[in-house]
Amino acid sequence: MNQRFNKFLPLFSFFSAIVLLACLPLVSHAAEKKGKERLAVLDLESKYGVDEGLAEALSIIVRSKLFSFGDYQVMSKSDIVAVASREQLRQALGCDDGTSNCLVDFGRAIGTRFMVAGAISKLGSTYTISLRMLDTKSDSAGVVNLVSENCKCSEDDLIGTAENVAARLVGKYISTPKIVEAEKPTSDESKSDKITTKTELEQKLTKETELTAETEKQRQILLNDDRRKQEEKNVALEAQRLKLEKETVEAEATRIRLDLEEKKKAEVETENRLTLEKQKAEELERQRKEEERKRIDAETAKHLEEEHRKEEEKRMSEMAEAERIRLSDEKKKLTEENERQGQVELEKQRLAAEAEAEKKIIDKADKLENELYHDKPILPLRKVPKNIKAQELINIIKEHNFFEKNSNPQGAFRSGYEENGDGTVTDSSTGLMWQKGGTAKSMTIYQAQLYINNLNKQKFCGNSDWRLPTLEELASLPRENQVDGLYIDTVFDRTQRRLWSSDVSNPYYAKTGGFDMNFILNLESGSFSQTIFPQFNTVKSLAADDIQVNGENYARAVRSCK
Repeated sequence: MNQRFNKFLPLFSFFSAIVLLACLPLVSHAAEKKGKERLAVLDLESKYGVDEGLAEALSIIVRSKLFSFGDYQVMSKSDIVAVASREQLRQALGCDDGTSNCLVDFGRAIGTRFMVAGAISKLGSTYTISLRMLDTKSDSAGVVNLVSENCKCSEDDLIGTAENVAARLVGKYISTPKIVEAEKPTSDESKSDKITTKTELEQKLTKETELTAETEKQRQILLNDDRRKQEEKNVALEAQRLKLEKETVEAEATRIRLDLEEKKKAEVETENRLTLEKQKAEELERQRKEEERKRIDAETAKHLEEEHRKEEEKRMSEMAEAERIRLSDEKKKLTEENERQGQVELEKQRLAAEAEAEKKIIDKADKLENELYHDKPILPLRKVPKNIKAQELINIIKEHNFFEKNSNPQGAFRSGYEENGDGTVTDSSTGLMWQKGGTAKSMTIYQAQLYINNLNKQKFCGNSDWRLPTLEELASLPRENQVDGLYIDTVFDRTQRRLWSSDVSNPYYAKTGGFDMNFILNLESGSFSQTIFPQFNTVKSLAADDIQVNGENYARAVRSCK
């Protein structure tokens, strides 16, 4: 066995030298120009009962052995996971031993030049480790080397087998595979079988060595050819880059020339624009001066007219004063003349009669005022709510001469308000006691009714018969003169600007869809409106066929004095 191994040793050394000499220029050139090529090693597939943990451990040994040679930039498993997507990893793991296209595509996707994949299997007590190496970038991309080795051994001995397979894959054959001998022969026949087994192993080793050398030679030829094509490609790229630089320079020169022309054109346009703007500014200044002159002339004319009016008023005043003095003098002369004629007594009687008549007029006016404001009977107003139409409300307003800006702007009803000092106001003309204020914020009709119920529960000002006012009672509040933006007497608070009533209109208005509409009094506009609630947050004016949004208003309580 040793003699035959010694025969093959020189041949193995010769092939190794050839491989090393062929690799040196390529490695040196790659190191100088680009550095080491990237090599990704996938985990070994575990087949036929081999534990996945054992396959993963042997994968680590293969990566470490390839890394120790220093010829490649070996990617770890974490490096591959970091640059590959989950879908890419799944596809790579699904590549079987009989195809290389998907592994080549995967290697290109993660940016590596070489890929190493393989498997470990067990048949009986013999392990088989197989590795294949793929080139992903050359024209003949695919498998460039394929190595396998059997080992009838324990799991510990698989470490050396994995290292040998990895070394042979890249042309670094370092030792003969372990030959496992059978038990010591007990006969000449056993001994003959052992010699035959060793001879077959040596022949297999020789063939694998020759195959490895030939494979490495082919790989080097591919690498040299790929390097040559890459250099040609680089030369072509450099020529293209120079051409592009030339075109870029020419384009830049053209751009500069166009920029200069554009700049010159822009300067001319700017100069023309400035000239036009200057002309416009001068025209605007001329118009401004003309308008200023007209304004001064108008003010001067107005001032002269005012002075003329004042002088005319002064002249008329002087004429009136002179006429008054003249009449006074004439009256004095006439009085003197009457006295001289004995008519002084008649004049006194006339004056006394005039004074008596004036006194009667004053007494009559006082009596009329007392009847209008103090002594007139209390106006009874409906306090029970009901359904009412808009026209019926307008008739009530006109009947009692209530003020309503749209339907009765000439209304002049006078109330006799007296503030009670407890947050209430009494109207002697209607016999109603009003809440001076009301709710602090606007609310829905349902919330307003709850507010009235709470007033009665608390016996506000000692009374529990408070209610929301009817339309007739609300109609007595507005005044024709607006104060602080509200058509109401100043005795009331100014917060409550729109007041709920307890009356609703008949469902005659088509736009409401047949729902009742509560009336409200808008003290800001001095008019009544109809509001649809709660189905619609809108209001309809009594004087116009329109709908306005307004679903929340204020509440002011009222009660009838006994």
